[in-house]
Amino acid sequence: PQPIQECRDIVIVMDGDLIVRNGGSLTVINGGLKFVEDTTHLYGITVEAGSSFTLQNSEVWTETILINPYIQLTVQVSGTFTADRSTLAFPGTFDALAGSLITFRNGSLVRGTEADVSNIFSTTAEQDNNDDAPGLTFTTSTVYVYASRIESLCESSSGSPCGGREDIRLLGATQFTAVDSFLAIDFCCAPAAPTTHNELNLSGTARAYLYGVTTDAAEN
Repeated sequence: PQPIQECRDIVIVMDGDLIVRNGGSLTVINGGLKFVEDTTHLYGITVEAGSSFTLQNSEVWTETILINPYIQLTVQVSGTFTADRSTLAFPGTFDALAGSLITFRNGSLVRGTEADVSNIFSTTAEQDNNDDAPGLTFTTSTVYVYASRIESLCESSSGSPCGGREDIRLLGATQFTAVDSFLAIDFCCAPAAPTTHNELNLSGTARAYLYGVTTDAAEN
């Protein structure tokens, strides 16, 4: 079966994983997904090869008003992911795997939580680990960023490592195209301070094509 599911004008409260598989298609329009997690219930989004997940004028975020909240989210895409006028607002990871197609367009936004993490976590290290956008890793995938913003990449004032979440990482044979967009990367020649700077980091045969892109000049 190849189910096609369209959800309009509703925020779906997710107390579990979201998995799009078997050639299925999920589109969320004028709504969103709110994940409710605690330290013993950790969830994520998986889009398997041949399947697709589309957000149109919608948002994905994690609930913060809980006992023992866990606000990070893992996203893993092997198929197609599209954000159209939509927002990803959570710490965690977004991993695009080989063969995936990723598109952010029309004012879409990748950022951290809107919550004040100092009211949620007691230590500086915990706050540092939860106040950023998801780390973005693209492996042998095709990525388009059109008129959109990638903000709040991981920076650690406590000195704790970001584990790669500080960079937009293009691995393998990834083709990354950004047009008229903002990327929260900066120009840094201070390798002794990697936890406070962000890079567009390419390896393998990855290529990045940037047109009309602005960066975080204040961090240079």
